[in-house]
Amino acid sequence: MCLALTSGMLMYLGVGYFDESYDDETRGKCYTVAGLIGGQLATTVLALRWKDLNKKWEIDYFKASELEVGEGQFKKFRDNPLSESWMPFSEREKNLFRQIKTEYTNLIIESGVYCLGACLVLPDYHRLRKDNRLARKNLLHPYFQCAQMVLMESGMQVAEANATWSEETLFLKPIFDSHQKYEGRMKRAFGQFCAKNPNSSRYLHSPDYEDEKDHRALQAADNIAYEARRYLMHRQFNTPLVPRVSMSRLINSGSFLRLYKLDYRSLKIIAEGQSEDRIPVAPADVSLDEISKRQIGVIPND
Repeated sequence: MCLALTSGMLMYLGVGYFDESYDDETRGKCYTVAGLIGGQLATTVLALRWKDLNKKWEIDYFKASELEVGEGQFKKFRDNPLSESWMPFSEREKNLFRQIKTEYTNLIIESGVYCLGACLVLPDYHRLRKDNRLARKNLLHPYFQCAQMVLMESGMQVAEANATWSEETLFLKPIFDSHQKYEGRMKRAFGQFCAKNPNSSRYLHSPDYEDEKDHRALQAADNIAYEARRYLMHRQFNTPLVPRVSMSRLINSGSFLRLYKLDYRSLKIIAEGQSEDRIPVAPADVSLDEISKRQIGVIPND
């Protein structure tokens, strides 16, 4: 994995962009924080190309949940955009929205960034906290539990990259989508996070929160988080499905680096172990062989 091109005795800065995905559609079943990490060149090119694609479709921003239902920025593409009631998509609408989704997913794949995330199963989280005293004490709010997981994974990826370079040092700046409710607490807790995880946080800068309309790579993070959550929702609560086209392409291209499924078992290990500076649960297998052999998605059977 290469986050940046480097030369000389310099400090290089990679960037991580992360967003949450949680809405009424899941009925409180899944909470996800996911996004991408990459070098400055890769993330800058992604943002510029994303801006161009927004201009092509004449939208102010891309939001995966709006595209999914043809609302918000994408309502103007409906057969009857003035209708106040929602109607199933026509074939024309299906084909157009599929084209739009594919073009934005292609930008993520072609940019050379890496996707990662953590998906928390909310019914398991609430049941464990009810059953287990240590879970009530040690588990964080779902947003912070997932966000700290992606910070740890990002930090470990950077540390691994730095271990292979003898003269250059790479640091990573995490940027989350603006969130009035969680931003202050997340920033205040970063010092404690670093103290508990000195190795995985060694090359991390403090997190910032920015508006996705100004930082368009956050719109890509929104797409990644949405796809990860939708996949887990179907895989966990419905008959196993072949991944959605967008998620499948992210996996098969090698762009999806890590995805953690935080279910009852995984959360129990985290709550009771409280191990420092490592993630005590294994990520899901996102290899091409696994996908092609089993024809299911990023989360394998338990």
